[in-house]
Amino acid sequence: MKVILDMDVGVDDALALVWALKSPALDVEAVTTVSGNTSARQAFLNAHLVIEMAGGQRPRIVAEGVERRDGTAAEHVHGPDGLGGLSRFTNADGSLRYPSLDIGASTEKASEVICRLLREKGKDVTLVTTGPLSNLAEALENDPGILSKAKGIVCMAGAFFVPGNVTPVAEFNVFADPQAARRVLYSGAELIFVGLDVTHKVVLLRKQLEEWVGPKPSRLGQFLLDCTEFCMDFHMQTEGFLGMYMHDPLAVACAADPSLLRTEVFYVDVETSGEITRGMTVVDKRLSNVPKQGVPVQVAVDVDAERFVSMFRGVVFGE
Repeated sequence: MKVILDMDVGVDDALALVWALKSPALDVEAVTTVSGNTSARQAFLNAHLVIEMAGGQRPRIVAEGVERRDGTAAEHVHGPDGLGGLSRFTNADGSLRYPSLDIGASTEKASEVICRLLREKGKDVTLVTTGPLSNLAEALENDPGILSKAKGIVCMAGAFFVPGNVTPVAEFNVFADPQAARRVLYSGAELIFVGLDVTHKVVLLRKQLEEWVGPKPSRLGQFLLDCTEFCMDFHMQTEGFLGMYMHDPLAVACAADPSLLRTEVFYVDVETSGEITRGMTVVDKRLSNVPKQGVPVQVAVDVDAERFVSMFRGVVFGE
């Protein structure tokens, strides 16, 4: 399956990208980056680092995208660089374990890449988004019908029947750019929303990762231990478990194997201007026969968490 991965490359995006690059089920056509967990520029650099560490297939394109200036970021969860502050790790000789990358800007903007690939390959390509939907909204500004050319779009976004993770009602990716999320929702594309309703059911514990990596970590294994440490410590401090939610890996895996999820169709809208409800994914739950508000979309309501975790381990660690 050919995929475009649109990411704000933080810690769980990194795990998702590693899985995608090592999965025989996916052919990663492009990675496009957007500001969210970190800046679009830092996400671009992070994507290159993760690709180098993964050691699998190399995407044909890595492109930098929309850089929002609204101050929305998640450094408290993902660290100052989006990958847990990798500059603090050194080798035995004192050298940096992860030297800074000197990579120039991409020749194409993310939205241009998305538009071009969908025009060229159309229904052969699935879009997977694991960050704010700003790049997709920009693509729609350039070509209002472009997203409907995709085979489908899997969005890690929303909190439909559960609390949010950045406000009481909003999930981070929607909260960061609710206008973009609403434009994508109304684009006419085939959408599946993989939200907190299911991603909070898939947890990677530190002890699991250490067991998988083993006593003599490979280069990739050491990277995974290092980049997840900050995020896992955050969850220990805030939620009482040493681990992290696998939001983005689940979305990518479900693009490859939709049977991991159980979805239902609901009418959904996005609140773009509420004083305390900005970014809320509003489900019209009314049972009467009155016309529903919003757009009918597939929403993930349950997940085979055990099979997903087994699948993740098998692809990334070859077990």
